[in-house]
Amino acid sequence: MAIRRLTLRDCELAQPLIEAQYREHGIAMGGPRLAGALRTLVRGKGLVLLSTERVTPVGTAVLSWNYELERGGAVAWLDELYVVPERRGKGIGRALLRHALREARREGCESVQLEVVRGHDRAARLYVREGFARLPRTRYMRVL
Repeated sequence: MAIRRLTLRDCELAQPLIEAQYREHGIAMGGPRLAGALRTLVRGKGLVLLSTERVTPVGTAVLSWNYELERGGAVAWLDELYVVPERRGKGIGRALLRHALREARREGCESVQLEVVRGHDRAARLYVREGFARLPRTRYMRVL
């Protein structure tokens, strides 16, 4: 297995994996809109990691950058972490997460934050095993 940071030239390699994840979660995002969002992200707003076995993409992680007064510095948001269903439970998600944490440190981030959809206990257990703590907060969102 190999993990690498995608560039503006090849960030679309992660798109099929992200679209598969969105289908699993019932999120209507993909196609040209997602392609544009990926390009914007890798232009300095974050990064995209791709895990491959031989040449086959099997997982992806996406970080975006933010700044928080509360943390007193840059923070990373783990926007996506996805492993194809047939390769889950093989350590790919853990490897992607650890690689993402190293990249966030390298970028000067103070912390990495994320959210887990209710019912995704397997993902939540991974994050807890890797040192993440559950925050006593509820996130809200409003579409503009």
